[in-house]
Amino acid sequence: MTIKEYNTKLYPKISRATVFVNGIEHATQKTDNPDETRKQLACIGWSDECKETILEALECYKAILLQQVN
Repeated sequence: MTIKEYNTKLYPKISRATVFVNGIEHATQKTDNPDETRKQLACIGWSDECKETILEALECYKAILLQQVN
């Protein structure tokens, strides 16, 4: 993998995933029934712990890719 590939293909992919995860709470607030939306998300496993796990996994993935570039 080259630096250009990382910058143009992989970094945007990781960045979009991070923005998505961080935006879930904001998106639920914009629904007609935020409490029910949060309840449904909790039913499928969403929690602060889940969010942190996903964000940590994205950071690890990013670090692995950066190692490949170097």
